[in-house]
Amino acid sequence: MTESRTAHTALIFGATGGVGSSLARRLAASGWQVSLSARGRERLVALGEELTAHTEAADATDAEAVENVFSASCNKLGRASRAL
Repeated sequence: MTESRTAHTALIFGATGGVGSSLARRLAASGWQVSLSARGRERLVALGEELTAHTEAADATDAEAVENVFSASCNKLGRASRAL
């Protein structure tokens, strides 16, 4: 049985922190598509390359930036089944 690409897609805010990066690595290793967001672009890009993940630098306390991350992630990967 083939699952749709949206069945296992996660958008992770704070992805470069300890919990966020651990979660991203675990989900990616389990076959999830991950879209990563964090304020620090350098570490975010490095993690995105490591996991072959979509990245969007943004401050999660800025509502407009969060909306832009959701839009960009959905355009790239389809609807996220989880936002963390």
